[in-house]
Amino acid sequence: MKKNWKKIIQILAVALMAATGAAQAQEKQEMMEEIKDQLSATEASEVTQAEEQVEKAKTLLEQVSSKQAQADKLRAVAKSLGKGDAKKKIKQAETIEAPLAAQKISAYNIYEKGNATIYGIFSNNIKELSSLSSSETQDEANSLTSKATDAWAKAATALKSVPTGKNADQKSIAKTKQDANQNQLQAIDYQIEAYKLLLELDAQPSQNTNIPAAAVVQNDTPIQSEDPAQTSTPQQSTSSPFNEDSFDDGNNFEFVKATNTTERIIYKVQIAADEIPLSIARLRQICPTDDVINNEFKNGVYRYTIGYYMNYDEAKEVAIDLQKRGVTGAFVVAYRNGVRIKEIRDVYNNN
Repeated sequence: MKKNWKKIIQILAVALMAATGAAQAQEKQEMMEEIKDQLSATEASEVTQAEEQVEKAKTLLEQVSSKQAQADKLRAVAKSLGKGDAKKKIKQAETIEAPLAAQKISAYNIYEKGNATIYGIFSNNIKELSSLSSSETQDEANSLTSKATDAWAKAATALKSVPTGKNADQKSIAKTKQDANQNQLQAIDYQIEAYKLLLELDAQPSQNTNIPAAAVVQNDTPIQSEDPAQTSTPQQSTSSPFNEDSFDDGNNFEFVKATNTTERIIYKVQIAADEIPLSIARLRQICPTDDVINNEFKNGVYRYTIGYYMNYDEAKEVAIDLQKRGVTGAFVVAYRNGVRIKEIRDVYNNN
């Protein structure tokens, strides 16, 4: 009876580990998707391709594991057979095992390329995000990235020790690459934790514009990366040089007040405008905010606004706060029944 209970407990433990592993893998994948959303289009594409390489490597390793299990089963059966039959089973097992080390090496080579791409892109992007964060968040993120750097360095050291030459033991090479791969994956996990901290992936966007965090872009227009060589400076982008909408200095604000009960006037704060779509990372650089960022496209210009305010004074306060925090071109925009009708650029002049 005790043996049966032990067996049941073992089965339950394995099932629990499998369920936990699946949940962790799902969470990691969701975070990867969140991270890719804030990368440039090119970087996100490269990370996706690297993930495909990693999945290919995993499939190859699963195939190797399956074949190894077949060989192990043959060896187990051999123990209960006579000498002649046992020898045949062992021979079959050895035939199956012969190419497995080389196949493992091939899989880990693919893994290494995928890991290197992901690690490199994440490293550069995390540095940029960290520079835009609070000092406390920077310290925590730097601690995680230091751990990532150490883990990656261990992998690099291990790979330098891989045996070389025609007579090098294939199993030894495969084992060394396996250890290196574990360190690479650990490094990327640390990076993901740093991203989670910097982007607050487990938090919902709030309306507090005083907290630098992840900007979210909402609308049907795809957000793409801009070419740094073609991108305007934050001051140029926030001043909306391409705008063809009506302009007002704030002295005749009656223009945007509702004239009947069917009209609805709301206000937003524009933070940037450009002829090319801006990435989320770039928008966050221009305007550190955790507000939802709305993307509007009109007359060949992408305009980015935050907020949804029912009165002008509230919107004006937000614009003033943003200007004080370096978004020098922030200004209020009025909408009638959802249609943009007016810009009010008197934020500082009338404050």
